[in-house]
Amino acid sequence: MIGTFSAFGLSVRNLILGHGGLYFDTATMLIFLVSIGRWLEMQAHKSSNKAVSRLLEQIPDQATVVTNNQDSVVNVAELKPGMRVRVRPGERFPVDGLIAIGEGDVDRSLLTGELKPVTHHEGEKVQAGTVSLDGSFEVIATAVGSSTTAGQIGRLLHEALWARSPLERMVDKLSAWMTPLALALATIAFLIWYSIAGLETGMLVALSVLLIACPCALGLATPLTLWLSLERAAESGVILRSTGALERLAKWSEYSSIKREHYKLPMKVAL
Repeated sequence: MIGTFSAFGLSVRNLILGHGGLYFDTATMLIFLVSIGRWLEMQAHKSSNKAVSRLLEQIPDQATVVTNNQDSVVNVAELKPGMRVRVRPGERFPVDGLIAIGEGDVDRSLLTGELKPVTHHEGEKVQAGTVSLDGSFEVIATAVGSSTTAGQIGRLLHEALWARSPLERMVDKLSAWMTPLALALATIAFLIWYSIAGLETGMLVALSVLLIACPCALGLATPLTLWLSLERAAESGVILRSTGALERLAKWSEYSSIKREHYKLPMKVAL
C-alpha cells in the first residue's frame, strides 16, 4: 500500500509540475500483481474445500426409515439416533449405526481406503458413506449428520484448511520483522539519495528498496502451498487433520531417505 500510493503520489506531483517521470503504470502493476496473488490464493482455497464437499457428498441426502406401518423415505437431517434405517444392496449407509438385521459385504474404501469388501453381521458397526454391496440391512442409528465418522473427518479437514501451521506462524513473525526493516532501509536510502540527486531520485530508490523487500510473496506462497498439498492429498484418499502434518511428513521422508541410503534398504523395508 505504501509503495503503490508513493508511486501514484510522485506521478501526480510530476504531472502537476510538468516535469519528471510518470509512474502510474508501476502503481497499477503492483495492484494487479497483488490481486493476481490473492486470486490464486482464493482459487487454491476454493479447490481445497472441494475435497471436503466430495467427502460429504458421499453421505446420502435421504434414508428409508423402518416403522411399524410401512417404510418411509425422509431427509437425513430429520433422522435421530435410535431410529431404524433400511439399506438395500447398492445403497450407501446414511448414518453410523449398529446392524439389527442382515449381513453382507460392505465397501468401506471411502473411510479406510481399503478396496477389499468387508463382511458385516448383526451387531456390528457400520459408518455413513460406506456401500452395501450385496446385503440388505436394518441399522439402528447411533450418529447422524456431522456426528458421523465421515462428518467428523470432513470437519477436521475443513479445520485443517483454516488452521495456521507452524510454518505459517513463523512466516508471520518473519514478515512482522521484515516490514519495519524494509521501511527503515527505504527511509535511509531516500535520505541518502535525496541529498545526492534530489527528491525524485531519492523517492525512486526508496520505492525500489521498499517494493523489492516487501514480504508479500512469503504471505501468499506459504498458505498457497499448504492448501494445494491438502487438496492433492485428499484427491489421493489421504485426509490430513492439520497442515502441521505436512511439515512432519516432509521431515520424516527426508530422514527415511537418509536411512535408506545409509543402510541400502529397499523402499518397502525402510517404510
